[in-house]
Amino acid sequence: RGGFGIVYLAQDEPLDRLVAVKVPHARLVASSQETTAYLTEARTVAGLDHSNIVPVFDVGSDDEFPVFIVTKFVAGDSLSVVLQSGIPTWSETSRIVATVAEALHYAHKQGIVHRDVKPANILLDEQGTPHLLDFGIALREHEAVRTALTGVEDDVKDGRMPPTAAARKILKAFGID
Repeated sequence: RGGFGIVYLAQDEPLDRLVAVKVPHARLVASSQETTAYLTEARTVAGLDHSNIVPVFDVGSDDEFPVFIVTKFVAGDSLSVVLQSGIPTWSETSRIVATVAEALHYAHKQGIVHRDVKPANILLDEQGTPHLLDFGIALREHEAVRTALTGVEDDVKDGRMPPTAAARKILKAFGID
């Protein structure tokens, strides 16, 4: 459970695999514009093919759920949960930061800026490999440049932090000021 909704663990029966199904709270998709925003997130991530970015497999809707996004299931915990039990060693921290940076670099080369990078949006699998997820407020690069130049984030109305503040938050989570 989170601010956006609920993520369910489900079985993809035709392909015999576990998947995560992201279902936003009904209040967040009350209008067709809001539903379109979630579908845009799915399309954005579906266009990315990187081993450390959680892929989107499908999207859909039904009578109960106006929109849902089906992604790869990553067994493990978020970095925010891992950090609650202590700060990783410098070696582990360096590996996590470098891997996430590579995933972000790949997304940037595709013209996508994540804009919500934080420990809760980094999953560490059972081997400790980080996977970036939740591109819900990602922008195409040209929109991010406009935002950087004007300081106006036209499409972000919920006060989520810009990329520089997100980077500081992650570093602080690792005990780096």
